[in-house]
Amino acid sequence: MFRVLVLSLSIGLVLLLVLMVFEIWRLAGPSIARYGWSFFSSREWNPVQERFGALPYIYGSVVSTLLALLLAGPLSLGAAIYLAEFAPPRWKGILSFLV
Repeated sequence: MFRVLVLSLSIGLVLLLVLMVFEIWRLAGPSIARYGWSFFSSREWNPVQERFGALPYIYGSVVSTLLALLLAGPLSLGAAIYLAEFAPPRWKGILSFLV
């Protein structure tokens, strides 16, 4: 029964992902038809002349995500190693709850 439950939830998750991609593609269709694919490579954002480009915003999102991963990755790995190997037994429960 557990195997069937996990399999059905996995299939449901994949279907949900496909549905999300389809819905985003469907709703983005008019915008892509009007502004073209240059929307992703253009830097200009001028609502008065109806020229839109998302490159600075995409770049900023990617850089901030990579910076967050760069800062949080080693910190979380260090915390996990400390809790698993070095923390005193009575502190493990409290610290793992806080983490």
